[in-house]
Amino acid sequence: MTHLTSNQIWSQITRQAIIAILPRDLPLNDTHMIADALAATPVCAVQFVFHNALDWEIVRSWRQRSPAEMLLGLSSITTLPQAQAAIAAGAQFLSSFGYQPTVHNYCQQHDILYLSGAATFAEVQQAVQNNCTRIKLFVNKTGGFNYLRTMQAAFADCQFMPTGYINPDNIAQYAQANVPAIGIGRSIFGQPPYSMRAIISRARALQKKWDDHHPQYIHKPR
Repeated sequence: MTHLTSNQIWSQITRQAIIAILPRDLPLNDTHMIADALAATPVCAVQFVFHNALDWEIVRSWRQRSPAEMLLGLSSITTLPQAQAAIAAGAQFLSSFGYQPTVHNYCQQHDILYLSGAATFAEVQQAVQNNCTRIKLFVNKTGGFNYLRTMQAAFADCQFMPTGYINPDNIAQYAQANVPAIGIGRSIFGQPPYSMRAIISRARALQKKWDDHHPQYIHKPR
């Protein structure tokens, strides 16, 4: 697998904008089906939520199954050994809940994209103070969009990737806020048992709504 720089990874993510946040505790067979489903959609990046060392087998299997252009990330990475194992398994970008200096330093040394997870002003501030301005912002069900706008106003130099409770009813708002990317989970995958047809349909509909409202896309010829 060709190594892409952190900027190249970020550029590819922001080109389509949606990172699919994979459901927790996926059986291997469902992982294969979801990989095939997403390959038929505009989604260009996925992110696993790390739980334990058993996840590496699923990550490696996904990497082998999915197209080479499908970017693969791991979240909830908090230690150097986890970061090293994630990259060895095929991950191309990492994120954490809260700023993790050890993981950030490792990513900087190896030119790997790192997204610092944040839910509070203090967590964003800590990341910014350590020259980490690409932020995975966790938004809540009520007031999440207004919270994003508050953070954008307070941290104008940050690139926020909101995630959590983004759905067909509010994705246009987030697109109009001119964020470079968003993380979406349940609104793509639904509840188990997972349906390949439904995943494809939901992902395509979300991408279209994003493209129809984001300033980067609305003036492009279709």
